[in-house]
Formats: sequence, structure tokens, C-alpha cells
Amino acid sequence: RRVYLDAMNDRQGSPAARERTCPVGSSFALCSFAALCAWQVQAQSSSAGIETIVDSFVGRQMDSASIVGLSIGIVGNGEVLLTKGYGERELGSWHLFTADIISPISSISKLFTATAIMQLVEQGRIRIEDRVVVHLPEFTLRDRRYDRITIAQLLTHASGLPWDHEMKRAPQDSTALAAFVIDMARSVRLQFDPGGRFDGSTYSNAGYDLLGLIIERVSGECFERYVSEHVFNVVGMPDATYDEGTIALDDRTMPHEVIGNSGSVHRLNQFGMEDPDHPIRGHGTLMVQKAVRKEIGREHGPSGGTLTNVRDLSVWMAHLLRIHGDSSFIPPVAVLQHATLERMWTVQRDIPGKRTAIG
Repeated sequence: RRVYLDAMNDRQGSPAARERTCPVGSSFALCSFAALCAWQVQAQSSSAGIETIVDSFVGRQMDSASIVGLSIGIVGNGEVLLTKGYGERELGSWHLFTADIISPISSISKLFTATAIMQLVEQGRIRIEDRVVVHLPEFTLRDRRYDRITIAQLLTHASGLPWDHEMKRAPQDSTALAAFVIDMARSVRLQFDPGGRFDGSTYSNAGYDLLGLIIERVSGECFERYVSEHVFNVVGMPDATYDEGTIALDDRTMPHEVIGNSGSVHRLNQFGMEDPDHPIRGHGTLMVQKAVRKEIGREHGPSGGTLTNVRDLSVWMAHLLRIHGDSSFIPPVAVLQHATLERMWTVQRDIPGKRTAIG
């Protein structure tokens, strides 16, 4: 089984109590993301039988972890077997959390950016071994090592670029990515020689935003339009978008956060992960509150700006599994060729001694 579960918490008690306290249950519980739980199951399993099993399992988990709402998708042998929502989308609102509720999916967005890049590779318009400056001659940094960065290093978080780069007053139009890349030249220094490292500290959102501009320059289309037309539309993901303004308020998940000022609380709120040396869950009830929605600027769309729901994500997973299982499943039906997907799913870099690797 492959299980990815993000949820928002606190299902029990009165509406007033729900607004006051909430035991935290799952790893992204406080971001109010829709949950995607993708299980590979036997093809002969009936949808009705699967739903009965899942209802029982999810019900127990929601009760034990006080989860307020989640959605779940089950995919087997290239087919979507079940998508379903449970609970509420907002603390105390009583609005049902359905499989259509749309959530920001943060770094899962990188899957679609990487797919767009590999489409351009298939078309012979770029090579992943190409240096970034070949396609973006305006890309410069004060650190002269910048001209050695390759597309492959951006894809595998081995470029030396920092975790992120925040641009003040970034334009929120089609010039956002170009302005972002130019702004990087003012202050960004590489953390290590390009290609020299891969570990937990080398992860780079900035690298994927740079990939977004490469997609724009090579394709001649703005990043959001390219991905929508050549990825989302091909796969059949009608609700996937980069524009939160197009989503009705009742169709969105709502953010919540743990109350507190400690570093451990900040880590949990920001990244959905606990500091293993200073865990805060499992030590009584945590106080939570509704959080201010933080919109992702267009300059960060390629690294984390996608919004979608469990229906679309399940269709995405089923589509890739069909390509993976059938080498004759080729464009224009498929979003990628079988050989390309095999290449993407082959480990490129790993961390010795740890269960961490990247394709």
C-alpha cells in the first residue's frame, strides 16, 4: 500500500468546544488540506466492499485522532475505485467535506512542473542535461557557480540553490516568474557546488520556480496555461487550478493552526511535521484556531501553487499507473510516454543510510 494522508482535526464535541481544542492526528493535520489516501488494491475487489472497509477504517481513525474532515481516493490497476469525503471542511461550520473540496496541495505541485519539463524533453526541445543558462540567458547570480546548474539538478534538488527565495512586491501577472528570477540575482548564493550534494537540507522550492520559467520560455506559453492545457486537460483534472480566485468559498478547505509560539509548534503549523526530539502531539489536548489563509504568489506557482481535490488526484494517479503498466499507452492519450515515466520513477539520488531518495 501507498498511503498519503493529510487532514484537518477535531471532529468531536460541541461547536464551541471544537473551536477551542483539538488533539492533532495526522502529519499535515493543521494545514486543512484535503486528504489523499491512495491504496493499490486487487482489481477484483468490488467498490461496495472497498467502501465498507474504508468507512470502518476512516471512522475509527477520525474518532481516535479527532479529525474534522478529510477526503480519500482509492486507485487500483489504473482505475479509480473510490473517492469519498468524511466530516466537515471547517471547524464548526457543518459544511460536509466531500471528494470535490479543493485544497492547496503545496509541494505536490512539483509533480506537474516536472511532468511539463519531461514533455519538453520528449519533444526534443530541451535536455535535462542542459545548463539552465542555455534556456535562460538572463539567469545570473553573484555566485559564479550558477552557470553550471543543469535542469536535472533543479529536478533532483541538487542545484545548490537555497530552500526558497522571497521576493518583495512580486508582480502577480504573467511576468511573475521572470521578475522572480531576475530578483534572485541580487542576493542568492549557492549553498554548495551544483550536483555536489543531496540531503534534507538541499531541497529547493526556488529551483522548481526556475523550472517554471524554463517551461514558459521553451513553450512560448505562460506557466499556468501550459500546465493546464498539456497536463491537467490531458489527464482529465477539471478542478485543478493555480487561481484560487476561481474557486467558490464553499468549495475550499479552510486552514487551521495550533496555538503557540514554540519552535515545535511553528514546525508543525508550517510543515505538518514534528521535531522528533521535541514532539508536541500525544501529550494532551492542543489548542487550535482558524488560521489566516496564505495565498501562494504566482512566482511560486511551479513549486507549490496548485489547488485541486481528491477526485483529480485520483485520476492523476490512475493515469500514471496505466502508463506504467502498458507501454502501448502513448500520446496523445497519455500525458507522458511509458519510457519517460520509467525514467522519472527510477531513483536518481539517495541518501546513504536513510530511506530517502528522489527520481
